[in-house]
Formats: sequence, C-alpha cells, structure tokens
Amino acid sequence: MAEEILSIITILIVGYFAASIALKIKMPLARLIGPIIAMGTLKILGVNIIAPGYLKAGVSIVLGCFFGMFFNKEVVNRMKTLILPCLFLIIANIIVTLLNGYVLTNNPLVDKATALFSVVPGGISEMAIIALSYQTDMVQVTTFHMARLLAVVLVVPPIITKIFANRNSHEETSQAVANNTEALLEETTEEKPWFIYILIGFIGSIIFYILNVPSNFIIGSLVAVIIFNITKKDTLLIAPPPRKLNDLAQMIMGGIIGLSFTQDSLVEIGQLFFPIFGITSLIIGGSVLIAWLISKIYKIDFLTSLMASIPGGLLPMIVMAEELKADVVVVSTLQIVRLLTAVLIIPMVYSFLL
Repeated sequence: MAEEILSIITILIVGYFAASIALKIKMPLARLIGPIIAMGTLKILGVNIIAPGYLKAGVSIVLGCFFGMFFNKEVVNRMKTLILPCLFLIIANIIVTLLNGYVLTNNPLVDKATALFSVVPGGISEMAIIALSYQTDMVQVTTFHMARLLAVVLVVPPIITKIFANRNSHEETSQAVANNTEALLEETTEEKPWFIYILIGFIGSIIFYILNVPSNFIIGSLVAVIIFNITKKDTLLIAPPPRKLNDLAQMIMGGIIGLSFTQDSLVEIGQLFFPIFGITSLIIGGSVLIAWLISKIYKIDFLTSLMASIPGGLLPMIVMAEELKADVVVVSTLQIVRLLTAVLIIPMVYSFLL
C-alpha cells in the first residue's frame, strides 16, 4: 500500500513538472506527452514505479466523461442533417483502419493486437486506455499514435493553411459553433453539481465492468454520459466538470503510459522508424482520400471535408476550420462522429478479431 501511494505521488509530482515544462516550450499535447517522456525516462533508468489499477480506472472514467460531453442533443440534431456523410465517414474509417492494420500486422516486430490499435485514428489517451485491455505493447501503440498526432499537429496545418489561405467564409455558423464547442470545456461561474457527470460515468463503467465489456471503464463512462446528455430534459442544466480535472486526467494518463517504457523500448522504436513513418503516411493519406470522396459524393467543399476527416483532435480541427473559414457546423459534427467511431465502434469490431 505504501509503495502504491509513493508511486501515485511520484506520478503526480513528476507529471506536473513535466507538463509545465512541455507547456512552457509549447509542445503539442503538452499535458500528455510531457509526462510520457518524463515517466518513460525514469522507468528506463530503472526507477521502480507502479500505477495501481484503480488509478487507471479513475482516469479512464474521467476521460470518458469529458469525451461523452461533446455529444449532446445539438450534435444529434446536426447529425440528422448530415446522416449520409456521417454513415459514410464511419464505414470509410473502419475500412481504412482495418486495411492499415492488415499492413502493419505483416511486420514481424509488431503483434496483431498492437498493430490493430496502433492504426486507430483516435486520441493517445483514449486509445492507450482501450489498448490496455487487449495486452498490447503499450510502447509501440503510444509511439505510433504520437508520431501520427505530431505529424497532424506540426506538418498538416502549415500545408493546409498555405493551400487554403484565401477562400470564402462560413463566418456566422463557424463563430457560433466554435464558441459553443470551446464552452464545453470551460469552467462555469454558476454553482452547478458538475460531479453528477462523474457519477453517471462511474455507474456506466461499473455496468460495463459487470457485463465484461472490453475497455469497460472508459467505454462505459463514455456511453453513459452520451445517453444522459441526449435524453435529459433541456431544463436540467448541469455544469461541465472543471477543465483542470481533464488536464489532471491527461497528465496522469501520460504518466501511466510512460511507465510502459523499458530499456528495450528505445531499441524497438529505432527498429520501427520506417513502419511508423509508413503507417503515419497511410493514415493521413487515407483521411485525405475520405475527405475527397465526401466532397465529391455529398457536395461539401473539400477544405471542410478535410478538416472533418483529419485525425488531429476535435478542438484543434475546429479552431483551424474557423481560421480558414471552413463550415464549422459540418467539421464539428463529423469530427465527433469520427472520434466516436475510433473510440467506440472500431474497438468493438476488433473484439471479434482478437
């Protein structure tokens, strides 16, 4: 027990300072990647730190709640007008992900489960938590996702900005939806029982745990909050949990991921350089292809389709879409559908393959 408490304290302290440094140097995904690097370095150096199972469960529930909060009645109403593009995006993402997974499974250095979860276009924290349930190589999964997200964050935006710098505006809807989406993670000045979301997520995770659903804590929390959000009365106003709670959960998750590193990890990463580069290119290329098809089939302008399909995170893509005058209504709706596909639907498909 004393060792667990010491480990938790170490994860919190090291994670906090690592995240602070990463934020100061403006590292992308600082609260997640900073602790990953710091805790990974300590683990490689031989420091004995163990993340208790209940810490992973708690972080999973919190992250599931925050992600589920993006899905509400407004999003459902928007999806009704974009039902065909949404269905196409779901099916296309599943197909492209399975194809990328098949390509990576042919690499002898990567086992099947690790390969499949390394190519899912979801967030690092969510995919890491889900991958934990399938006995994957966390170092490899994390490395593939970090490469993909860093490429999307650092390489894709300058290219898109240069190509689409001058274009017509979708200004009114863009501003309204962007402001609304940003507000989802902002702290509120009203005194509302935000912990109700955490309680709902906890109940959902326990139900999924009893049902033995894979990745039960994050998926159970996610599904429970989504169901609550789209079925509750409009007069029932509940403040979102403080943004700092989400920051803390990401920081702890980064620390937990970092603990998966070993001295052999550095050798593995070096050996996987070309597979990582290749899969990252395939994922981004697949997203561009999906965007082009959506643009052609459903007559949505290509920039909007591209912003909706690129796996670079919900808020970054919405902010970029607003800056480039894309249609943020479409971008935000399809990005939420894409993320739900990555976190909820694709893992369910994988459960039949593993």
